[in-house]
Amino acid sequence: MLFLLIIVVGGVGLARLGKAAGCGPVGIGLLVIFGLAAIFGFLEAADLMD
Repeated sequence: MLFLLIIVVGGVGLARLGKAAGCGPVGIGLLVIFGLAAIFGFLEAADLMD
């Protein structure tokens, strides 16, 4: 459940950030993908994930 919450909230936040920065759809998509990967990498490194 936490996993889905992070994906939804993080993805929406990153998409809004990309739109505010004037990125196109491809730029927003890449920002969301790499941003979520960075978030999960950090959580895994901090041992916050199961």
